Amino acid sequence: MLPQAPIAASEFKLSDAIAHLNSQTAGTYQLWAFYTATVLGSLALALSHQMTEISAPIFLAGFWAFALGELALLRRSMSLINEMRAAVAHRLDSVEDDNIAPYRSALASATRNWNSIWVTVLVQIIGDLCVTALMAGNALHWFVVQ
Repeated sequence: MLPQAPIAASEFKLSDAIAHLNSQTAGTYQLWAFYTATVLGSLALALSHQMTEISAPIFLAGFWAFALGELALLRRSMSLINEMRAAVAHRLDSVEDDNIAPYRSALASATRNWNSIWVTVLVQIIGDLCVTALMAGNALHWFVVQ
C-alpha cells in the first residue's frame, strides 16, 4: 500500500470530526458491554460454583488484571472523546456556515460532556469490588453454593 500524503487542514471537515467522535463513542460502548458481560459472568461463577481458597485468588488476579486493563482503555477512549468534543465545539464556534445552521444546536449538544471519567472509574471500581467480595465470600464459605 502506498503511503498517503497528510491531510491538509482545509481538507479536514466537521463531518470528519463528527464521524470520528461517533466511532470513538461506539468503541467506548463496546468496552462497557464487554466489561459488563465479564462482571456478570464473574458474578454468575461466584454464585453458582463453590470456589476454594486457592481457586478464588487465582480467578480474582485474572479478573483484576482484566478490569484494570479495560479501565485504562476506557479512560483513554473517554479522553479522546473529550478532546474531539472540544475540537468540534471550537470548530462550531469559529465557523459561520449556512449548511451547519440547522444542525448547530444538535452538534453543540453532542459536544457537551455528559459522562465524567471519574464517575465511570468509580462505577467500575464498585463493580470490581462487588465481584471480589462475592468471590471471597464464596471461597471463605460465607455462603454455600448448591
